[in-house]
Amino acid sequence: MELAVGTPPVTVQALFGISDLCWVECTPCSGCNNNAAPPAGARLYDRANSSSFSPLACASQACKVRTTCSDTECGYRYVYGATDTDRNYVKGILGTETIKFGSNDAATVQSFTFGCTNTVYRNDLFDGNTGVVGLGRSKLSLVGQLGLDRFSYCLASNPNVASPVLFGSTASMDGNGVSSTPLLPDDANYYVNLLGISVDGTRLAIPNDTFAFNPNTGQDARRRLPDRRAGDPAGRAGLHRRRGGVQGADVSDAVNGSGLLCFLVDDASKNVVTVPTMTMHFDGMDMELLFGNYFAYTGKQSGGGGGDVLCLMIGKSSTGSRIGNYLQMDFHVLYELKNSVLSVQPADCGKI
Repeated sequence: MELAVGTPPVTVQALFGISDLCWVECTPCSGCNNNAAPPAGARLYDRANSSSFSPLACASQACKVRTTCSDTECGYRYVYGATDTDRNYVKGILGTETIKFGSNDAATVQSFTFGCTNTVYRNDLFDGNTGVVGLGRSKLSLVGQLGLDRFSYCLASNPNVASPVLFGSTASMDGNGVSSTPLLPDDANYYVNLLGISVDGTRLAIPNDTFAFNPNTGQDARRRLPDRRAGDPAGRAGLHRRRGGVQGADVSDAVNGSGLLCFLVDDASKNVVTVPTMTMHFDGMDMELLFGNYFAYTGKQSGGGGGDVLCLMIGKSSTGSRIGNYLQMDFHVLYELKNSVLSVQPADCGKI
């Protein structure tokens, strides 16, 4: 997503995520662009050079959300990952600024509350982007600040195809294959009820309370940065029991030290590998996954043994189950906040 931040404007390429904070990297910055190069000619935003920047007062309402005050500035430390010990975080101060959204300045918002990030740990997580646009339910997110009642996105599996994000009346869905499930009440996150999982058409014998919802360990429909894997050990166990269903590959757990259920695929078999089908059953909605939603080639076998590594992209989580990037790829996903409904539809993202 392209943003223009400040006066005069500085162009920023930002990721979008279901979080409660919008931020951009600011100069001077420790850790910015250490591991991924920004686009040619890109420069970091400098609040000192913007006539429209204003620091957020410690007494402001926004400063009471995920922030602390130090030296009269409203600071934040925002962690990405399962736990704080992952140390995948950004730090900075909150302020207000004029921000233009879209490459054609489709929408200009003045006095928009955002984070000016001057410390980034593990910048490789952001793929060379220099900001994040949060679409969560909190008052600090883009959705909360603009009072949006609906938005949608489509994450393309093909890196050469754009992944559109739509807001307001432009976020709509029709045609075949649309299915919906209720969004459960919460002030910050998007939760849905996952009832079970089927592999090759057989419902797995998962205890009924495995996916029981509560605010701390419930099922999460958000795209959480940078959590690219998703799911629950129950689904992984189902594939373990059906290893014979992955045709054209040899089983090899924890290939390359990933800790995932992986398979070695030789060059001759790569185009003929088949895997068991997987369906996720939600309240009122069955989501039939595509190959790329739960399997991915992660590289070559370590040690020079030859062969490609094909891994089941479902990993363990210590903070509840999440429906992450992979499970949502090549689906149009619509959030209707007024009606509390989440809808999905298989889609060619380039045609939305």
